[in-house]
Amino acid sequence: MRLILDLSRLNLNLMTQHFKMDSIHTATYLLTQNCYLASVDLQDAYYSVPISKNSRKFLRFIWQDKCWQFKALPNGLSTAPRLFTKILKPVFAHLRQLGHTVIGYLDDTLIVGESKRQVELAVRNTTEILSELGFKVHPDKSVLEPQQELRFLGFILNTSNMTIGLPEEKIQDISGICRDLLHMKSPSIRHVARVIGKLVATFPAVQFGPLFYRSLEKDKTVALKVNKGHFDRHMNLSDESKLELLWWTKLSSRAPSPIRRESPTLEIRTDASGAGWGATNMQVETGGRWNESELVRAKNNEINYLETLAVGLGLKSFCSDLRDAHVLVRSDNVTAVTYLNCMGGSKSLACNKVAHEIWEWCIDRDIWISVAHLPGRENTEADRKSRKFNDRTEWMLNREDFHKVVSFFGLPEIDLFASRLNAQLSRYVSWLPDPNAESVDAFSLNWREFNFYAFPPFCLIPKCLQKIRMDKAQGLLVVPNWPTQAWFPCIKAMMKGEHYY
Repeated sequence: MRLILDLSRLNLNLMTQHFKMDSIHTATYLLTQNCYLASVDLQDAYYSVPISKNSRKFLRFIWQDKCWQFKALPNGLSTAPRLFTKILKPVFAHLRQLGHTVIGYLDDTLIVGESKRQVELAVRNTTEILSELGFKVHPDKSVLEPQQELRFLGFILNTSNMTIGLPEEKIQDISGICRDLLHMKSPSIRHVARVIGKLVATFPAVQFGPLFYRSLEKDKTVALKVNKGHFDRHMNLSDESKLELLWWTKLSSRAPSPIRRESPTLEIRTDASGAGWGATNMQVETGGRWNESELVRAKNNEINYLETLAVGLGLKSFCSDLRDAHVLVRSDNVTAVTYLNCMGGSKSLACNKVAHEIWEWCIDRDIWISVAHLPGRENTEADRKSRKFNDRTEWMLNREDFHKVVSFFGLPEIDLFASRLNAQLSRYVSWLPDPNAESVDAFSLNWREFNFYAFPPFCLIPKCLQKIRMDKAQGLLVVPNWPTQAWFPCIKAMMKGEHYY
């Protein structure tokens, strides 16, 4: 049990200053494969700091009809964390000058070393100097023997497999509170806010956690606005929020987060304009115009949405066949970079939705993306592909005529010459990398493996006839009725069954 004095009224009159503290992130940045860990916990740490007699009157409280006052630093004082951090700063500076890697968060100290002996020496020096300064090391909460798996700030650090996870009791607690909230008909806003706080606190160990709380946050924000900031009013949860809570109830089945990842194996660059999108991968370029619904966004100047969408289209164009990979994406739009690295955001619902869809697509393929900002002046290739288009590749048979043809011959399996804007079938092959294409370059495939539909550029008709002969393929080939062309007799000779004019 920890006694916390309600000093909220006093805190209103205190000036708080911004300061930096070590955190769990500081710890993970300093860990290396198979390094050793130890921890030192201070007992009654705040109570080791005396309060001057002149200031004790501000820390008085009534308990059982008696007036009490704190003689030492109390929990609940807004300036206490900064004060205690500053007190220990010279201690950690001295230890670091001795060559010890120590990370301090208030009364918890993590010690990191490459060997057991290094950690043992650091533990001895740390405990000695703290004891000499009047602090008391907690014998039960401290872990003074070097370990490769250790609990620090509520997380499990494992340097053998380089992961950060949650203790089992915390997993059960998170799953339980989400399950309970799911069954509540009309929870209070305060209760929902408390649950959100607990979820956010787990993010360092739940790698896709940020994807599954935005709807809850949105519902809470709307409810607070409607109820004029009263946290004790009640609210309803949307279906999207309920799906997020359901995801958290299955937390026990999710693996710990990796502490660090391998270097990216692929880099792509993306850009967007009001006309279209572009993406590059090394020397390969692709892009295209927006479809009708995306053009509406463009006309409304929603460039952040389009830039985020361009990242998704670029990933789908170049990474559809990737599995278990780390991809670096470079974009010149800060909002797109932020939303993707944070797995969403609350200011733009449209950008949040696209970011969520991109990450869901990546999770299905075990792809991790890191998104970095690239100055626009260095993103020239992707920018050019988002503004200049080869419309000669964007042609198609009129939809109505296509339906007449397939109703006569039957529905083929795959469209061999298409893009996301003109594909006649759900399965299609594109000329350039395309976000939804099954493959790129029809001539690299064996046409005998499917019942194809092909409406090629007219200059490629002879090459298509050669391909059909070589693969002994059968399908539906659409060509103009041009008897003057050299390939026309070949068409007539190769036709099987009925033909359609």
